[in-house]
Order: sequence, then structure tokens, then C-alpha cells
Amino acid sequence: MMRALKALFLGLLVLALLASPATASTFDKADGWYKWTVDSPVNMGSSCCGNLSGELAIYVRSKNGGPVRIRAYNAGCDKGPEEIVTDLGALSLAQSDALLLEIVQASKIDMDVREDALLWLVLTGSDETFEYVDRLLSSR
Repeated sequence: MMRALKALFLGLLVLALLASPATASTFDKADGWYKWTVDSPVNMGSSCCGNLSGELAIYVRSKNGGPVRIRAYNAGCDKGPEEIVTDLGALSLAQSDALLLEIVQASKIDMDVREDALLWLVLTGSDETFEYVDRLLSSR
């Protein structure tokens, strides 16, 4: 099952590369961590500290004009980086998906970071995400 999921993610990422803008512009303004929270439409499991909430906190580390790392935690567990974080606030699922999709499609960003963005994009599971995935799969 895990092998099939990995193959699916890799296939989706390869397809996403075909329509890639140059950069993820939201994160090219300054180096550092960016954070936003989004209502999680799926149960992400228990948090590390037992404070389970219905929100997911997504952190993106930007360096040299683009994302270099993504972390996501249950928002009830304040587990973010110790460095200063630019808080983008509470975003709608569509806004969060747009930021993650921006990373997935940016050809100048490291593949591992793009795979992480695709993972969180698929796990949040909005209708728009599934429409995007369906378009990718249908284009083949």
C-alpha cells in the first residue's frame, strides 16, 4: 500500500512539473519561516502534546528566494520553530491549497520540498485539490 502511495505521489509530482511557474512568489520576499493555520478536513491523528484541535499549522522555511523545508503539525501542539515566524494567519482551505500548489508547481524548488507540499496538499483533501489531481491524471 505504501509503495502504491509513493508511486502515486511521484506520478502526480512529475505531472505537476509539466505546468511549472518559475518560483513560489509568496515565499521569495524574505528568508525565514512562514506559518499559517487551516481547518483540517481530515483527522491528522493525535498531537504530540495531547492538545488535539481541528486545525493544522503549516510552516514553510524560505531561504535564498524559495521554500527549502515544510513542516506541519496539529495546531493544538505549538511545535513550530524557535526562530521568528512570519504568521500568515488563519487561511481558508482554498487559500492554503493555493500556497501549497504554488510550491508543487515551482520548478526552481528542490524536489523533496515539492513532494512535501504535494503530500500536505493531498492530505488536506479539498474538492479543488482533487480536481487538480484529476486534471493531472487525465492529461496523460
